[in-house]
Amino acid sequence: NTKRGALLVECKQKIDAHTEKRNDLVTERDNLLQQLNEKQTIIETMMKNQPSEDTLVESLKTNENVDVERLQEQLESTNIRVQQLEAELELAKQQQQPIKSNSDEYQQKYEDLLIKFNEISLNNEQILNDKLTFEQSNKEFQESLLKDKQQIEELTTEIAILKNSLSTENETHLRSYEALTTEYKNLKNELDQTAQERTMYKDKYEHTDNATDQINTTLSKLEHDYKESLKKCTQLTEKLNTQHQEHLEELAKLNNQQQIELNNKLKELQEENNRIILEKENQHKKAIEVLKMEIAKTEREQNSEHENEFQMEIKRLQEEIAKLSLQINQQKKELEEKSSQIKEFEKLKQESTL
Repeated sequence: NTKRGALLVECKQKIDAHTEKRNDLVTERDNLLQQLNEKQTIIETMMKNQPSEDTLVESLKTNENVDVERLQEQLESTNIRVQQLEAELELAKQQQQPIKSNSDEYQQKYEDLLIKFNEISLNNEQILNDKLTFEQSNKEFQESLLKDKQQIEELTTEIAILKNSLSTENETHLRSYEALTTEYKNLKNELDQTAQERTMYKDKYEHTDNATDQINTTLSKLEHDYKESLKKCTQLTEKLNTQHQEHLEELAKLNNQQQIELNNKLKELQEENNRIILEKENQHKKAIEVLKMEIAKTEREQNSEHENEFQMEIKRLQEEIAKLSLQINQQKKELEEKSSQIKEFEKLKQESTL
């Protein structure tokens, strides 16, 4: 009796310690939910003026809610198991007198309860580790999201600067082109005027013998001026064509450089998105494996006395696996939509560059 009483006291102490640990986990869960809500508020404030990134934020919120719901479901499952153990312990106390005649059976039942209690303790430790892993993953994802947002803002600023620079250069080249065009027209007018003067002097030369020498001199000068004007006009035309070609080459170079930088940034974002998808899939796969292991253990431990209860537990765990599978499929669908939106964003960036 003393030994059984000591065992009962020890079992009760462990159950109390487990209850206290469970309460601590619930408190930590509530604190985590509060922190997630605060982070969500900060993200919504930061992304308020960024319509093109709303989908990314919504995806982040969905991922966080899915992980929090998974932790909450595991805590609820642990609470149910603890209540079952407490009920079995109470039943063992009530049946203490009949059990005296069969101490071996009582000892075996206590050992089974102790094994279940240890398994629940390990399960709680796993839940705590999952929570810490989730917090670290969430922190890294937040940092990555902020970094990507800063890179996009920097790239947008660089694009605006390049556009302003190109606009200024376009205006400069346009003014230069207009000035050269005006000068070309003036020279052409002078050339036409020179041709008219040449014709006039030539007519005078034909009708005036006394002014022959003067007219010849004038004609030579006009011929020289005509050739010089024609040469200068040709040079200006070549200069105008050269500047226009240089302007086109410079524009093409700037556009190519800008497109390369944008492609690199978008490629980095796509790689980061793929890494996050892989991490989330691995986390869900691990969660499913843990649930499958728990089902296998439950099936091995079932006996005729608790067969219906364990069957219900197995059914519940199978339903949880089905729910997790649905959540994984939904999350994959949302991540695919996010990838499509990133591609659309890349297309819009290319169109804005053009």
